[in-house]
Amino acid sequence: MQRLKNYLILLCVLLLITSPFALATYENVTIYYNDELLDFPTAGPYYDAQANCIMVPVRTFAEEIGAQVDFDPDSGDISISILDTQISLNANRQEAIVNDTRRITLAAALSIQDGVSFVPLNAFTDALNINYWWDIDTLTAHLSLAKTYALGMDANQIPYNYGTPKRSDRSEQGFDWQVYQDVPSSFSMVGIDNEKVVAYYLYQGSWELPCGLYCGMPVDNANSLMQIQKYSIGIGNYSIVYTSETEYIVAYLDPEGESVCAVLYEDIAYKDQYEIDASVTESFSLQLQDLFNAYRSGLGYEAISEDSGLTALAKKHADDMAQHNYFGHLDTQGLSNEDRFAQAGYGDCYCAEATAQAYRNSFDAFAGLVANTDYQALAAANFQSSGCGTAYHSDSDGLLYFVQIFYAPKE
Repeated sequence: MQRLKNYLILLCVLLLITSPFALATYENVTIYYNDELLDFPTAGPYYDAQANCIMVPVRTFAEEIGAQVDFDPDSGDISISILDTQISLNANRQEAIVNDTRRITLAAALSIQDGVSFVPLNAFTDALNINYWWDIDTLTAHLSLAKTYALGMDANQIPYNYGTPKRSDRSEQGFDWQVYQDVPSSFSMVGIDNEKVVAYYLYQGSWELPCGLYCGMPVDNANSLMQIQKYSIGIGNYSIVYTSETEYIVAYLDPEGESVCAVLYEDIAYKDQYEIDASVTESFSLQLQDLFNAYRSGLGYEAISEDSGLTALAKKHADDMAQHNYFGHLDTQGLSNEDRFAQAGYGDCYCAEATAQAYRNSFDAFAGLVANTDYQALAAANFQSSGCGTAYHSDSDGLLYFVQIFYAPKE
């Protein structure tokens, strides 16, 4: 009887060892893609310790990253399409075929469980050049599609490369900005015209342009790099302009003026285009608010909310300056910022106002404002909300006027 028990125990051990899932899988794997948590409402991904890989449900994962999936029940072929890339899978082969030309060896064979097809994550990451890192302690995978900054790119590539924009802004140069803010301390926009990418604006983050200019690059190194590549160089107070026959680059400096913290990178054809209307000034106001919050987040503080009443109050003062050709905190009625807050019914509160004039766009205005120590102090203060207003008048000395106001109630 004892020997029979030993045989049964040995048989159970052998079954555990030979089973592809026994002692070899970890459920509840979490996956982030471009900092967004992927949702798997039914069968979710798991970690296969024997194959040392993450297995993902093919259809759900593909659709979560914006791909389309087709299944041929006769051949068993699974076809995944995203923009100009097609991935072909089949349970009979341990490889993925990309665009009928490239073959990727999979970490494990495709598996079907309860009618759901699972495939190793490398079928996607290798085919689509997706970067990822895996934290086995928390069973969390972070995937990121390396962003590219190429002028002339087909606009259809942008959702795949950047995701979904939070809004669309109108540019003073005749194209539309797609606005992104995936990480609170960074801010980026992609300019689109005639279905092509014609410009980028990138603030903080980890960007690097094709020419080699990158965020955080010391000024001297940047100038040397661009000089070697035959760009003409123009040095301003808060930025450096690099120009070639095809590109116009404005590198904005950090508040200390020591390194590059932002860049406007655009097709040279748009350099001298300039037309302001109400949609453009509204876009400038929104961008100034975003940039302020990105700067504030970079300092370690939470973003503050935009308040429509404050925005209207800021816009009213900006309009007053533009229409009456003056610049200052006192308006034409002799009212101060505090007076205007009281008149608008904000009661007993803490308030502040920052103003700028004669800058070409919100990027230039923010670069000038953030170099001011008083503005830096506003970013570190405990204000509850803010609002931005921008006005333009072609006959005024300032042309463009920017106003940003801040509010917090007194306890």
